[in-house]
Amino acid sequence: MPRRHRVTGVYAEPCAVLKEEAGACRGIAGLCNACRRLSRRRCSPLRSGSTVTAERTDTGTEAPPIPADWEGEPRLIVFFFPAPQALSFPHDATFVLERDEDVPWLDGVAHLPTADFTLRDHVRISTGKNFVSFRVWRLPENLTLNVVDAKNALDVFNKVIGRSPSPNAASSQAMDPRALPTGLASHATVFEAVTPLLPSYIGGKINVEKSVSDAFDRCIENLEELYRAYVSVTEDVRVRPLTRRTVAPLIPWTTRDAFSLSFDGPGVFKVNMADTSAVKATGTMSDDDLNRMLVVLSRSRQGGPGADRAGVAVEHARRAQQSFYVDADYSVCIVWAYAWLETLCDGLLMVSAWETQRDVEEVGSWFDTGFVKRISTHFPKMFGGMWRPRDSASVFGRWEQLVAQMRHRVIHASYRASEKDASRALEVCGELEAYAKKRLVQRRHKYPRTALIFLGRPGLERRQGLDPYMVEVSEQGAYEASWLASYAEYAAKVGEFTRF
Repeated sequence: MPRRHRVTGVYAEPCAVLKEEAGACRGIAGLCNACRRLSRRRCSPLRSGSTVTAERTDTGTEAPPIPADWEGEPRLIVFFFPAPQALSFPHDATFVLERDEDVPWLDGVAHLPTADFTLRDHVRISTGKNFVSFRVWRLPENLTLNVVDAKNALDVFNKVIGRSPSPNAASSQAMDPRALPTGLASHATVFEAVTPLLPSYIGGKINVEKSVSDAFDRCIENLEELYRAYVSVTEDVRVRPLTRRTVAPLIPWTTRDAFSLSFDGPGVFKVNMADTSAVKATGTMSDDDLNRMLVVLSRSRQGGPGADRAGVAVEHARRAQQSFYVDADYSVCIVWAYAWLETLCDGLLMVSAWETQRDVEEVGSWFDTGFVKRISTHFPKMFGGMWRPRDSASVFGRWEQLVAQMRHRVIHASYRASEKDASRALEVCGELEAYAKKRLVQRRHKYPRTALIFLGRPGLERRQGLDPYMVEVSEQGAYEASWLASYAEYAAKVGEFTRF
């Protein structure tokens, strides 16, 4: 069952503060009003000790501010997230999202992003449930859209833990939001997130890096919830989902004692630093790439709408990959992944039917059934291979389970796909595309024009399918122009006998 969360408090207005300073507290409950306000428990003094340095490939911590001998004692961890876009939250808005997990030592801990040496009158006290708390920092900044420098998060970090701000941080001091300009690019937004640091274990021992990473994931998960609520109200189309893939690659963080105002040292959390799988070289295009681009451009201008089935399938594939790697919008990724393979496979059916001049009424009837049934019925006859749905031994069966069914859940059951869902969908789509093209190469002498339209000479050569016969077919002059025009005419006739 998906984890449920409950919003326990939303504090969007500045409030009165108590006058007591945290410095008066020396770890004895009741010694100062500030400490008593924070907790009904005895305060724990800051523990001394060396820090741990970690090296990790995907995520990791650099000089983590946790004592080396930490054994899971109560601590709160604080992350500072610069928002990719300036948002319209008021400065100092605070949101507390309580979670379902029981954490007994949290009973009595204040729901505050940080105890920044002043305390609010209306602070709520935890009843032993895990939580993530956010405070919004609205910083006056002369920024362009989609440009947020890491110094914004660092300046907030320095202010919170009481360090001197950086020399160029004068413009990043908190202000009354009513004094800020109203333009889209007039400020930067930073989220200060606090959650308990809970021990995570590897091999029966507490692993500090995993503990920090799990806390980070909780903050991201709840910050994404906050983003969704924000977008539904503001209808701000600039805002992308916030996940590990879309946050800044380096996030400042620190920890503090759960029952006092004692902060540990600073740290930097590395987010997915090794994920460069979607990054392509941006050097000068080769002559071969330029020629391929001209072919794509020519195809898109010939034959009328829908004639370039191969090109549209590639566009859908790129949209699926962009949704995953750039936007981190995993539900949208699932939808485009489904469209990618449906367009490709239906295109193979239609173009091969045109090449063999199948009866248009018969072909039209193929599209009166669902996609999965259509492919499992006609592909084995036309291209051979294994096309059984609901059979994990078949790549088409895995695609039906991991992509088709997931797409139906996203669209019809309001399911929010996870990163894992989308990653598996892209993987199996790549496998199915490769399998379909492999089967096409096997039947290239039966469907030579279909093979050249979907694979081209380079694709056939890579798959050891460019034999003398295929070379001869490909050298029949300006073959594609006449083929695409003929196919467009055929497809229009098929359209008269199908709901599409």
